[in-house]
Amino acid sequence: MKRRWPLMVKVRLLGYYAEIVGVREFEVKVDRIRVLDLVKLPGVPLHEPIILVNGKPAKWDDVVGSDDVVVVMPPVGGG
Repeated sequence: MKRRWPLMVKVRLLGYYAEIVGVREFEVKVDRIRVLDLVKLPGVPLHEPIILVNGKPAKWDDVVGSDDVVVVMPPVGGG
């Protein structure tokens, strides 16, 4: 039986990305979308973020869909 309610992908922004974009979390109503198309956010450089989908590392061409959680985080540095 197919679900009839909207299919949502949850996006969580960590670190200074949340400050740049102005939210820590949002949802997108889509059936399927590439990570690259989902993460094109103002102020977030595409060469920089670490992307996790459901807790696992993701690539730009990976496709996400209903009930997936995408975490966008700045690179971790130290020294």
